[in-house]
Amino acid sequence: MEKDASPGAIMNPAPAPRAAINPSLTRHFADLTPSGEFMGGLRRLGAVNAIVIGTLGAIVAGGVYFIDAPTWEVAPPFVKTTEFYYWVLLHCAQGALWFVLAAPLIVWLRELRPFWAGNKLRIWSSVVVLVALIATFVVLSAGMTPEYGFPGMQIKIMVLAPFPILLAVGGAIGVWLVDGALGSGAGGSPTEDGIREYLWLRDRSGALLALLAAVLASAILNLVVLRNAVLAAHSSTDAQDIFPPQLILLHGTFFSLLLAFGYAPTYLRFRSIGLRMREELFGVPASGSNGWSSWHQNRDAFEKVMELQPGANPTARTVAKILSPAGTAILAYFNIG
Repeated sequence: MEKDASPGAIMNPAPAPRAAINPSLTRHFADLTPSGEFMGGLRRLGAVNAIVIGTLGAIVAGGVYFIDAPTWEVAPPFVKTTEFYYWVLLHCAQGALWFVLAAPLIVWLRELRPFWAGNKLRIWSSVVVLVALIATFVVLSAGMTPEYGFPGMQIKIMVLAPFPILLAVGGAIGVWLVDGALGSGAGGSPTEDGIREYLWLRDRSGALLALLAAVLASAILNLVVLRNAVLAAHSSTDAQDIFPPQLILLHGTFFSLLLAFGYAPTYLRFRSIGLRMREELFGVPASGSNGWSSWHQNRDAFEKVMELQPGANPTARTVAKILSPAGTAILAYFNIG
């Protein structure tokens, strides 16, 4: 079949057979916003709602640590330092972040719910593997657990841990649902609808990756400030052994590896589908054909729209999101190590 190299071919390509897609997603593809889905999800929440939800999250995050304060006979040294109050403020901000990010995550998971039925086994298997990896990491790093000098610190951490864990697991499930949608044929047809579906799913996956990066990078930042507070309460020469900086580096590296291995299959599937559509729409013209210049321009424009060009800014942003936990940990390590 002769390839159409006209300028309109990018958004009005020749019809092609396409896999069936769940009708319940039609309105989402029709209302596609090609970029900025992460911030778009927060904007839809509304400023007032975000403030109320964030305030609730801050109260929960801070309240857990001080709920037993009336029973303290003597305030521990840990709470008498300036660094401790910096950590409290950051921890409350982190709690606000958890609650605010939960709102768009729920919306995104609802949008992708039609693809749950065909991918249940694979997603649940991935969740089991993810939880097993996290549990293994916790066990292996248990020997590096610092001495906080704060009443019931370990228990309080365990009480709050489900919030970021649920966010992370929910975000991972969303990414795997996007991968399942692509695998079921959504966004794989070289038609205008197919391209819109591809862009919609790509933006959803980018938003979910940004959410995961924000949750994990903020956890590393919290760990850095917490370490400063713990060390400020100890004047002994072995203070560095109380909370070794290697613990921060270990967490950051582990989180980035989780992001990389969890997102890589989806990223590679996007590239594979995009490159296939490019060849179907803008394959090399027949020998002796005129219009090489327009063919090259349209092919180049298509690659930009689909973010297929090597070294494209969106690819760099994806790498930056994945490396954000490790990057935060490395910067902290060389600053405090």
